[in-house]
Amino acid sequence: MNEFKTSTGEDIKSALDAARRERSIAFAALARKVVGAFRTLAEAYREARQQEALYAELSRMDERQLRDIGLTRADIPAVVAGLKGREGTRETHRESSVPSPVARERLAA
Repeated sequence: MNEFKTSTGEDIKSALDAARRERSIAFAALARKVVGAFRTLAEAYREARQQEALYAELSRMDERQLRDIGLTRADIPAVVAGLKGREGTRETHRESSVPSPVARERLAA
């Protein structure tokens, strides 16, 4: 024969409190993930804007100015993408992966 145990008010209150705690924990975890996603998006947006500004600045330079900092016009997309000078990339001209101190200043600005 099945025996049913009747719940007391305390049992119900305890179960509701436990459920509320679990819901709060789950909501906090979700909130952290949403905030993290927004931070990632904001960082990607900021980086894209910096790349656009760097591309525009390098594109405004004439050939002599680019040569002074060890670049050619063809190098601009790679520099903007952050690939120039990384290990494993193929260099096509003299020491172009090591910009002068003046070039580093211009690129950092």
